[in-house]
Amino acid sequence: MLFRSMILKGVQSASFVNTIVTIAKLIPIFVFLVVMLIAFKLDVFSSGFWFTPSGQFEFANVLSQVRGTMLVTVWVFIGIEGAVVFSGRARKRSDVGKATVLGIITVILIYMLITLLSLGVMKRAGLSHLSQPAMAELLKSVVGEWGAVLVNAGLIISVIGAWLAWTMFAGQLPYEAAKTGTFPRWFAKENKNGAPVNSLLFTNVLVEIFMFSFLITASAYNFFYSIASAAILVPYAFSAFYQLKFSMAEDKGTKGHAFNIGIGIVASIYALWLLYATGKDMLLLMMILFAAGIPVYVYLQKKENKVEKVFGPVELGVAIVSLFLGLYAIFEVVTGGIVI
Repeated sequence: MLFRSMILKGVQSASFVNTIVTIAKLIPIFVFLVVMLIAFKLDVFSSGFWFTPSGQFEFANVLSQVRGTMLVTVWVFIGIEGAVVFSGRARKRSDVGKATVLGIITVILIYMLITLLSLGVMKRAGLSHLSQPAMAELLKSVVGEWGAVLVNAGLIISVIGAWLAWTMFAGQLPYEAAKTGTFPRWFAKENKNGAPVNSLLFTNVLVEIFMFSFLITASAYNFFYSIASAAILVPYAFSAFYQLKFSMAEDKGTKGHAFNIGIGIVASIYALWLLYATGKDMLLLMMILFAAGIPVYVYLQKKENKVEKVFGPVELGVAIVSLFLGLYAIFEVVTGGIVI
């Protein structure tokens, strides 16, 4: 509720605090990378690199390893499109694209360096037995106790910053949707500072309920991050498909035409691969979310947007299938067919 109060005073002030927090949490990461680079040993890095039975590259085994990490990887990068969500508050629209590209490149480089350099300081077996946060334990093994203190302090700052950023993000999404008529107008209400007051209230209540779920089962977090990652894949996939369709419809003389098509093809293939890597059980659970949204969408179109015919023939078919799959997923969970 502290972050909600801060955002209600104005998104700009909350953004300034988030900037300070971001700078502060990057300091431990920078120190960690420098120390790991100095302590890096090539023989440790190359030992068991492929993590296969033979110790050599085996396509099927390595592909299985990659597939097993895909859902977690998606979870890590969810929110990278956050700059677009707040684009309406940007002074210059061009800054939105720059922020998105710069953000994803920076995050990829940080994750790659942390992972690869760590494998050159301690073997995989040792890394797998480190207590959390593993980065703190690894830095402690190289420089001593102060390394763990530094990383743990950065982790606390990072959690605070993430909480603030995601509170802003979660509140902004229903607000933006309500302004375009794709969500109930109640969510579009602002206070005198231009903050989405109703949207923030609703999303904060849901977050508190989510926190209490940890008391019911220890695996609640893993379950929710899995289903959230799976759910975001569908919009990601349709965004990639639309980018490809839009690029192919452009005039061939348009600057960057071939490049845009290439990006669309790569993005579409990658999106399909992600959906495959997610697994059928998680995709089925995801349908519960979409099925729950259909009645809300129908009500919104009928009552607020005064639309007489909500679905066309194809859309109606998709809606019916989604509802059926959502109900079937609930049945599977209740009967133990899908273990949460």
